Amino acid sequence: MALSLAGERSFKAMSVQRWMAFANRARLPEAASLKAVTKTVERVNQTWWMLPEREVVPIKVLERTDAHVKMMTPILATHAH
Repeated sequence: MALSLAGERSFKAMSVQRWMAFANRARLPEAASLKAVTKTVERVNQTWWMLPEREVVPIKVLERTDAHVKMMTPILATHAH
């Protein structure tokens, strides 16, 4: 991640506790923040794999991006619930 979230930059380190810490620091309701994470993950999975723009992205870039999405999606989805 380009910016840290609750002091962490790695998606692998994201946990419910870090999302709640983020929500608290931002003065956002924890439940709403976790719901937003879940909805974002769902939206990525609904749209990323079918985007028409994928056809024009160089294959090496697409492979690396796909691998990153596959890695981060279960991490974020699992911890958000």
